[in-house]
Amino acid sequence: MAIINLLPQLPGKTRSKTPAGKLPKFSLPKNKLLLFVPVAVIFAIAGIKLLALSHLVMTKEATRVSLQKKVDSLQGVYKEIKDLSDKKTQAQGEVSFFESAYKNNIAWSEKLESINRLIPQQIWLTSISLERQGNGRNLVIRGISTSFIEAEMISSITQYADRLEKESSFGKNFEDVKVGQLQTEKRGTLNIMNFVLYCKLR
Repeated sequence: MAIINLLPQLPGKTRSKTPAGKLPKFSLPKNKLLLFVPVAVIFAIAGIKLLALSHLVMTKEATRVSLQKKVDSLQGVYKEIKDLSDKKTQAQGEVSFFESAYKNNIAWSEKLESINRLIPQQIWLTSISLERQGNGRNLVIRGISTSFIEAEMISSITQYADRLEKESSFGKNFEDVKVGQLQTEKRGTLNIMNFVLYCKLR
């Protein structure tokens, strides 16, 4: 296809002829540094955005660390409050336990007299206390039995438990008397057996 230029030719100038099928060439600016200005601007903007984003991330991280410290502190306070609440509940339970134990019209002087009167010869008592065991209440008798023969010590302990259970003045306020843990030790030539009796209140 032939290209025909119909524009008039200016005086004193000759028209450069462009070969058919080719576009005219454009010359680069004389100052080539101008080509890098847009690229530099783009990198500068990207750098500013990156710095702003980094600052935002650091701020968020500092906020997170601060909040985590507050959460940890609150967890410690919550644990202290829970411990105090548990102790309060336990104390209230112990108070109600002893109140109910002493409101059952139990003649404790009579019980203590029976406990002392029924002791076998080989037995010495070390403590008497009221204790909670599960949902029940127990009069707990602790003591020691002494003998050169272990079978005699066991026999004296079971005999003591039977005497207490069968004693009418003692047994009317207790469901049963059970022998608890037995522990043997030796003191010189004498054998000693530590024992516990649980007398369950009705």
